[in-house]
Amino acid sequence: MYDKQENKRFEQLRKMAEDMLRERADGDESPNLAYDFNELLHELEVHQIELEMQHAELERAYSTLERTQGKFNDLFDFAPVGYTVTNSDGIIQQANLTIAAMLGADRGKLIGKKHSSFLDSEHKEIYYLHRRAVFQTQERQSCDLRMQRQDGSHFFAHLNSEIVPEEPGTCRTSITDVSQIKQAESSLKRSLEREKELNALRSRLIEVISHEMRTPLSTILSSIDILDRYSDRMNEAKREERYERIRNYVGYLTDVIDDVVIAHRASDDSPIVRTHEFDVVAVFRHLVEDISLLDNNQDRVEVRIRPTDESRIVTWDQNLFRRVIVNLLQNALKYSDGAVKCSLMHNKQRVVLRVQDEGGGIPEADREYIFDMFYRGDNTLRVPGTGVGLTVAKAAVEAHHGTIRIKSDTSGTTFTVILPCHVESHN
Repeated sequence: MYDKQENKRFEQLRKMAEDMLRERADGDESPNLAYDFNELLHELEVHQIELEMQHAELERAYSTLERTQGKFNDLFDFAPVGYTVTNSDGIIQQANLTIAAMLGADRGKLIGKKHSSFLDSEHKEIYYLHRRAVFQTQERQSCDLRMQRQDGSHFFAHLNSEIVPEEPGTCRTSITDVSQIKQAESSLKRSLEREKELNALRSRLIEVISHEMRTPLSTILSSIDILDRYSDRMNEAKREERYERIRNYVGYLTDVIDDVVIAHRASDDSPIVRTHEFDVVAVFRHLVEDISLLDNNQDRVEVRIRPTDESRIVTWDQNLFRRVIVNLLQNALKYSDGAVKCSLMHNKQRVVLRVQDEGGGIPEADREYIFDMFYRGDNTLRVPGTGVGLTVAKAAVEAHHGTIRIKSDTSGTTFTVILPCHVESHN
């Protein structure tokens, strides 16, 4: 079909050439030549005109081809995605300006290098399997991997690769930067995980409230009922014992609520810190005395303050500091039958609080989880508790830019808290 069209086109050109030759002959005043010579000259002149016309056609076709190629090069170079053409060994033969910009390299320096040299080391195997699948299946393949820029930074890319139909030994690949999509996916995944954690915390909170508040409330109600019924028959000591029991359990419930509120705030961010100046030595003495009296453990608690007779003004949130003391000291008294040593050392820059018990220690497998919300080790399940005390203590310490450390073995457990003397308030 193509040959017939070409022959027809050349016949048309020949006819046009003959017409032009006749026009030239009409104006020629030279003498006539022999017929055969004239015939030969006629053929040569026709052929010359055909060549001239074919040359003009080729020039027009070449000009059109150049314009088309220029448009193609613009589309290739300035496409919104990166493009590379590689051979079967993964060596780059062509690359557009977009991929050069994505990699932060000159395009000329990409040619001749392996495509895998611009990949994160952990993702080179992914690209190898991707390229092999393209040549084995002869079908388009896609993959996601992490590419490495010339400055060492990384970005996530989505690759689409296929065989070049005109050159079966080559592969063309489009490269799209999908870093923002990956970040969005990661953010969504974290949000879903966070939602699961919050749901678990809500369930655990309901369980804690149900378990930890039922007994105190029942005791308070029964004490009130006994006082209502038999108060006139009780002596002063018995009545005071009932009232003290009510006060103790109300205090316990207040502590539980405070811990849960602080722990909830700490689960989203650090707890709110409202600071004011106070004498930490005096507050420490009163707190330790109150806790010891509350649980009738005053004979078990050994208090040590250094320097002994000096006050120390600090700028802290007194309520958060109280929760640190209460939780650490109550835990020590709760999980140990022996003596509990509670010490406070201070200077102008910092305060060091240390609580040491003589219990059986915290199992090594539990130590990395003891500050987690609601976590309780297997050896503590027989003792009442919410599992948020240490979470609250850690959150309160860190809100004051301090540190809390634990040391534990079979002879006992020691918590050490270090706090700067002054911190700023934040709401």
